[in-house]
Amino acid sequence: MMASCDGVALFNDPNDNRVFHVANPATLKVLKLPYLDAPSNPLYYSNCIGRVHSTGEYKVVHAYEDLNKEYHWLILTVGIDNSWRKISCQHPFSREYVDLDNFPVSVGGVIYWTDCDFQVDGFSFFLAMDVDNETIHEVPIPDVSQEPCAYMKMGDYLSGFTTAPLSLQFEIWVLKDWRQGQWAKLYQVNMEISIDVPQDLFFYLPLGWLNNDEVLILEALTSQGDMYMAYDVKKNEIKIVDLSLCAYDFYAHVHTSTLASWTIQH
Repeated sequence: MMASCDGVALFNDPNDNRVFHVANPATLKVLKLPYLDAPSNPLYYSNCIGRVHSTGEYKVVHAYEDLNKEYHWLILTVGIDNSWRKISCQHPFSREYVDLDNFPVSVGGVIYWTDCDFQVDGFSFFLAMDVDNETIHEVPIPDVSQEPCAYMKMGDYLSGFTTAPLSLQFEIWVLKDWRQGQWAKLYQVNMEISIDVPQDLFFYLPLGWLNNDEVLILEALTSQGDMYMAYDVKKNEIKIVDLSLCAYDFYAHVHTSTLASWTIQH
């Protein structure tokens, strides 16, 4: 699974990174998308799916890099478009300033490329796409002492996770208005490690929110290897999460089950 939005997930064919499917695991409805044949250098991790709230339409977005190292975007409306369309961007973005080859985050009709943010003329930002009008925007990062190291969907908002190296203290910031770049601090947490969690945590990162955005799933690195924890920010409690059923090499996504679907235009 590459991405998920409002119950519909985006899948990539492991044998051909230009072949995509969308599916609702709850209803078992699946649709193969038109073949992605346009870009000369597709970015494997740059694919995402978003939903237009006013119409309920789902759109799949793909970013690619041309021979001049400039980025471009292709978009497709699920069930309606028979081919991918190129998005017109007011000014170019290149790898020199922004790295798009990372998993984007889809929240509330906006897709964010957040894994790498850059500073141009003193302005630190990442990129976002308005799925409705298919436009690209710069979004400033939170003005905090420690720059967020991870961003996640939190309800209808984008949240940023910020911490210091080897610290059990972290803050959660929420992007209240993405067009104005307005962030607000929601949580300031001093995490307490329970006795069943190894005390030698070298590093930990959040993967996503569960249980009405009160439980944060964390991936941690210890001397015993990788482990996963569920941290309740309201109760300040940690539980170990067993992901042993997953393959050895995997990437975790949070998916919310719904009965949502897409319209097929004949």
